[in-house]
Amino acid sequence: MMDLLRSNLVFRLILPILVSSASMYLSCGSGPGASKSSITNISSPEHFQKVLKSSGDRLLIFDLYADWCGPCKLLSPILDTLAVQYQSEATFFKINTDDHPGLAREFNVSGIPLVAFVRKGKVIQNIVGLNAKSTYERAIRTHAGE
Repeated sequence: MMDLLRSNLVFRLILPILVSSASMYLSCGSGPGASKSSITNISSPEHFQKVLKSSGDRLLIFDLYADWCGPCKLLSPILDTLAVQYQSEATFFKINTDDHPGLAREFNVSGIPLVAFVRKGKVIQNIVGLNAKSTYERAIRTHAGE
């Protein structure tokens, strides 16, 4: 009986997350036939350095991820939405940690997904793991005005 109650509790806790993630996936431009993301992929260490040097005072947000990472895939549509919502406050980028291990080392990545908030070339906050959209929004609002 306890196993049934535990599995029912887990089901009731997990199902809303799965439904929410699926609906974000379909509604945020990540599904089949989706439009191009407003998040720029960092293509090389040189590209990364160019972005840092040209950013001035602007808040930069880097999503460090891997293609095989499930939580990274769930985070992607959240960040796509935030990139559009906060386009006047911040610029969003993606860095594939498998393709750019040197950049992952620069960010001291110990787990992914890792979202790094950067201003004037300095990391001012990291958020590791998959978190609620509100967690990222709070960080953007906190750092966008600095």
